Amino acid sequence: MITGSYRIELPDGRAQIVSYQADSNGYTADVMYEGEAKYPPVDYKPVAYSASAYSAPVYNAPTYPAYSRIPASKIPSYKPAAKKSTYKSPARY
Repeated sequence: MITGSYRIELPDGRAQIVSYQADSNGYTADVMYEGEAKYPPVDYKPVAYSASAYSAPVYNAPTYPAYSRIPASKIPSYKPAAKKSTYKSPARY
């Protein structure tokens, strides 16, 4: 069985104390806190935005070149060349 403990000073001014025990049944931790949390004052001033401050985005329609039909004689043909089969049947014993 392994037992131990450690102490951590937290940013809010408290101390966290962890006591633990590890054995064949697993890990067990007991966590305690000392002190009271203290937070600095927050100077929150909401910012007022008016709807006129922002304008909607503008999207321009894409422009495409005029469609021109390609004559059939200018379209290259991609016919695969006929290949002779290279498969060889297995030798029979």
